[in-house]
Amino acid sequence: MKSSNAPRAGAALLFLFLLSLPASAQVSDVYIVPAAANGPGAAGTVWQTSFHLMNPQSYPLEVTLGFMPTGGAAADSDAFSIEVPANTTVYSPNIVEEFRTNASTGSLLVAVFPEDNLSASDPEDVGSRGVILQTRTFNVRSDGTVGQGIDGAMTGLLDYELDGLTAIATGVQNYGAPGLSGFRTNVGAANLGDSSFKLYVTVWDADGESLGTIAKQIPPLAHVQYRLEVEVEDGTLEFWAEDEVLPASFEEFVFPYASVVDNRTGDATYLDPKLLATPCSGGLFPFSAGRISSTMPRLTVQSVRRMFSAAGAIERATLVRGETGRTRIERHADR
Repeated sequence: MKSSNAPRAGAALLFLFLLSLPASAQVSDVYIVPAAANGPGAAGTVWQTSFHLMNPQSYPLEVTLGFMPTGGAAADSDAFSIEVPANTTVYSPNIVEEFRTNASTGSLLVAVFPEDNLSASDPEDVGSRGVILQTRTFNVRSDGTVGQGIDGAMTGLLDYELDGLTAIATGVQNYGAPGLSGFRTNVGAANLGDSSFKLYVTVWDADGESLGTIAKQIPPLAHVQYRLEVEVEDGTLEFWAEDEVLPASFEEFVFPYASVVDNRTGDATYLDPKLLATPCSGGLFPFSAGRISSTMPRLTVQSVRRMFSAAGAIERATLVRGETGRTRIERHADR
């Protein structure tokens, strides 16, 4: 494993990988939403995650939703499936509430498995099973809601020794007092691996000076979130990951993120890290210097099967057509 006390020397840009994908791969059969919530936060905030999923196909799709709790408590993992009709959007105003879990925060997984969709035009083709996903995590206030949109992700960090990649999130603000002034930054990640990952976060100020590196352990099949421990006014975070056991395949992903919250209003902005070679210590590596090719594997249904297996039996949830015409996911009524 690489030492953790120096900036990472990176490899190929994810940009090359995205160029290599067919257009259909931009509509995916699997997503992870690294952060979702249903409960209280700092400074009197109350967080909730809404969920919209659209089936753009001309036939129905069986879609499976999973929940990975913060900290990795296996008993709080859960999953259920829904059948989404052709060209239909299904939604939940509070998706975490639909899971049988005691956890108030965690990560969401969405997968459209081939074996559940044999009536698709080509069950083995990602584009034939692709869906479109959007979530929003927001603070519920007496005068309305303020919050952040969080798209489903398809690629994340692997072990740095295996992939040579770091991830960069800029626009970080972490100073002041919750409820009074300034901004606070929360840092988190979801681990889809079978073993524990260590996530390193280096904080860079606006002048390019390193303010230190923080290391946090992320249990297998778990979500972790914590308050950034370094004060910075306008800076950047650099993430990289190390697996306890170097994986033999490109299937054990870590999905880091950051979120900046206004200490006065509780309004949040999600920072989606870009997978890059490090911009520090000499700039980006040339494309030809990368150790991984432009066909770097993305998140696949094979990568997420272990999580759904850990969640136990998968039941079918109900879809209810409301008075406004919206098709709502309803599972909590049968708890």
